[in-house]
Amino acid sequence: MQQPAAFGKWRIAAILAALLFGVGQSQADGHAGVPWVASWAAGQIRIDPKDALPAGQDLTLRQLIRTTIGGGRIRLRVSNALGSVPLTITGVHIARAVSPSSSRIDPSTDRTVTFNGVDAISIPAGAEYVSDPVAMGAAPFATFAVSMHFADLPKVQTGHPGSRATSYFAPGDELSAPEINASTVDRWYFLDGLEVVPDQPAAESGLRQFLPQCWQRDEPGCGAWGAAAAAVVAELV
Repeated sequence: MQQPAAFGKWRIAAILAALLFGVGQSQADGHAGVPWVASWAAGQIRIDPKDALPAGQDLTLRQLIRTTIGGGRIRLRVSNALGSVPLTITGVHIARAVSPSSSRIDPSTDRTVTFNGVDAISIPAGAEYVSDPVAMGAAPFATFAVSMHFADLPKVQTGHPGSRATSYFAPGDELSAPEINASTVDRWYFLDGLEVVPDQPAAESGLRQFLPQCWQRDEPGCGAWGAAAAAVVAELV
């Protein structure tokens, strides 16, 4: 597979530089006074039945995502946008992943994610929920593990089948497990975004929002093209 370096660092830089002013301006105009910006995001579609997680099961799903920009606070976006019935999630945790190629987490960083102050939520069909701010920082290009526990998964599921990143699922409540001995699948489910209160100027934050999803994976957990482009942005600003 052709690697990003062959495309040319400066060709990537030229394309991104052409976008820089417009993106930064759009963010400033459209979100005045709102500090949250996307550090990672994935477009949501209805999951094909053959790609769905086992319906009706009590299980924990652990998904790995990689930030682009850093920030002092984080929050998650969870989606049931394409669902046909309410999605009940009995718990959500986030922790720093030990490796982008396994389900292992650093237990000292494990945090409970709440929604309006509660752990368990029921998201109506067609809706998306935003979590409360989580008291942990996110460094640029850091890998996080987001664990969700479901008591009874619905048949119709929302997600992103083109993740090029491995997710892990196992029976029962394994939210705080240091490692899940699990089945694996290369898709994301129900997780729409990770947002931060950014540490760097708005223009850089806005530009990197073009690059939150890894693509054309050349290493577990992250894509070659997305990683290369985000690295170029880091050097330019």
